[in-house]
Amino acid sequence: MTVPARPFFGSLSQASIVTACACVVSSSSVFASESNKAFFPDRPRAVKMMSATGVIEDFGIGNSLGGMTLKTGPTTTVYYVGANLKLNGRAVTCDHPPQAGRPKSLFCEAWPENVRLRTSHVRVTFWQQMRPGFGRVNVTDQIQSIP
Repeated sequence: MTVPARPFFGSLSQASIVTACACVVSSSSVFASESNKAFFPDRPRAVKMMSATGVIEDFGIGNSLGGMTLKTGPTTTVYYVGANLKLNGRAVTCDHPPQAGRPKSLFCEAWPENVRLRTSHVRVTFWQQMRPGFGRVNVTDQIQSIP
């Protein structure tokens, strides 16, 4: 009969491990309570608008929030999706855009055929605003493909 080896935690004491686990649990609880609030902000009237160009890497919309990532050279930037998102001038409400090997969703008809994740260049128009529990974040409601 073999006895399983005990995990080795180096110089960490059991008290340290319990404290670390408690911190993770308490942090997760705060994150969970903040993330339960829907975050699809409207564009403020008097806000400084900015733009960035790059390759659209990822995109998704859920019940509480949505987001996308834009890769510019070695830098990847996260953008939250604002209310009334338009892609090439058309309202887009896809949970996930069409991808190779996955059929086009019935709810994603407005996604342009020429915009593909990880290959298409786009211009993102965005603003910055505070998101409770997360600080200042980038928010976009306009994405335009670049030929």
